[in-house]
Amino acid sequence: MNPNTPDSDKPSGSKDAQEPLPLKKRRVTRACDECRRKKIRCDAESPCSHCAAYGYTCTYNQPSLRRKAMQLKSFQEIEKRLQSYELIIHALIPDLDLDSPDFDLKHVLNQIRRILSQFDEHLLDKSLKEWARVMNLNLDTINMQPTTIPFLTELYSMLPPKAHCLYLVDVAFTQAMALTTVFHIPSFLDSVEQIYATSPSEFTAKKQQFLTVLISTLSVGILFADTPLDSAIKYDKSQAYDFYLAAKRVLDFKGPRGFHTMKAVLSLLMMLTYLFSTTRLSECYTFSGIALRAALSIGLHRRVLNKFSSVELEVRKRLFWSLRKLDIYSGAITGLPTGLRLRDITQDIPLDIEDKYLTDNGVLPHTKTISPISFSLVHNRLIEILGHTVTTVYPTKPSTMEQSGMHRIKYSQIAHIERELRDWVQSLPEELKPNMQNPCEHGMNQGLLYLSYCHVRLFLYRPFIHYVSASRTNTTATEYMCAMNCVNCARIVMNIADVLSAKDMLNPHYWFTIYTIFFAVTCLVYYSSENLGHPSAFIVRKDAEIGKNILGKFRKHSTPAARNYLIVVKLFEKLDKRMANV
Repeated sequence: MNPNTPDSDKPSGSKDAQEPLPLKKRRVTRACDECRRKKIRCDAESPCSHCAAYGYTCTYNQPSLRRKAMQLKSFQEIEKRLQSYELIIHALIPDLDLDSPDFDLKHVLNQIRRILSQFDEHLLDKSLKEWARVMNLNLDTINMQPTTIPFLTELYSMLPPKAHCLYLVDVAFTQAMALTTVFHIPSFLDSVEQIYATSPSEFTAKKQQFLTVLISTLSVGILFADTPLDSAIKYDKSQAYDFYLAAKRVLDFKGPRGFHTMKAVLSLLMMLTYLFSTTRLSECYTFSGIALRAALSIGLHRRVLNKFSSVELEVRKRLFWSLRKLDIYSGAITGLPTGLRLRDITQDIPLDIEDKYLTDNGVLPHTKTISPISFSLVHNRLIEILGHTVTTVYPTKPSTMEQSGMHRIKYSQIAHIERELRDWVQSLPEELKPNMQNPCEHGMNQGLLYLSYCHVRLFLYRPFIHYVSASRTNTTATEYMCAMNCVNCARIVMNIADVLSAKDMLNPHYWFTIYTIFFAVTCLVYYSSENLGHPSAFIVRKDAEIGKNILGKFRKHSTPAARNYLIVVKLFEKLDKRMANV
């Protein structure tokens, strides 16, 4: 025996040599065809012990039932998932034919990226990666660059220097939107900084969307800066229209699907503000309807809690109620119905809090103060009363109609709206109550709020103005009282406008300023012309002349002011001729 062998030093009769270690029993995963038919245990050998003992032919031709069941279940899951993905793809691209010989996967994936990029970049990347995994695709081999606006560089080149941009944004927010607070200013300014710090070639989908918001905001800022009130930076009014058209061009490029994002609705709001400021009333009503329905499509009219940060929630609330306000006002001016009933709304009222105390994580500790959002909230409530006034005094389908075709209004309906207005005034904090003698630090906002309050009252009493005529003999005391309320309200408008104009706080582009003054002047001229023999006619005419002078002052800066001024001049010429013969 070789002494180098491993067992040379072990005794021949040792236990290890006599008893080998037991082998681990092998688990049989498949039986042969004969054992499976007889349903007996099989050792899975070839041949197995049972077939060898009885002389059977041992085969393994029949597929495993377990593997077949697993494959069937796997195929069913894959088929179900593919059906789900087909439904998603057809929802995004309804006309897509997956069986077409011209099917271009690269083109389809780019279409999907373009659509999803309007919603969320994270969703975009996650969705495409999931589809690629299921379809066994390598996204690195496909050109998957985000679809950009073809004229993005052209839009970016329109931006003024950053200092000018920030100035125009401030003008837009503090003057054009003095009673309509929507944006969270710190977040907006952070986005502006990012726009100026990034090359257009590196813009994400979110930056592209915000650029449209910024362009539309600048259109309003340029319009309002083109007045004697803001002479620090001079811009031609036509540039405001160019910025408006640029924002409109982006939305036209994206099509109806592109309206269904927050940034698109914010852009529509600023474009709507521009249209109101230039008094394109027919376009205002159309855009108001588009913006409101786009807001409904993304659920702004509904109360949502857990899907958004605190800042996003507040902006959603502010945006919706601002759009509703503009919708009511455009309907009141044009005489057309509004697009949404109050009972269909579950959205909360925005918080009365300054932006500096509002963060993504919640509201910081603060003391309650009067801020622009305070004016916006009370103005929203006032415009709701305007909506009630329009449906009551100017109903589309009157409940009662006389044979002459005239609609008579019950005084109880007028009294109800008067109570609403009284309650609104009484609910205001002292700093916001109508008071032009001792204005608060937000004097312009306070004056515009007071002017808006008088505007609603003019809407309420204007149908009764003809009852002030001295030639009428069958006027009741109630009718004459409502008519004189209209005249007194018009005189208050003249006083407010005079004070604001003297303090350089009256901007001719503000969306209800010119028409409120114009309506008040016409009411006062009518009173003077119908009461020539009464001493008050000359006093009232003098008040009306204040409004005429203000319209004349602004006619070079505002097309509506120039147009209304020409009408008022003609009215005064006729009034003066009649008064000269008295």
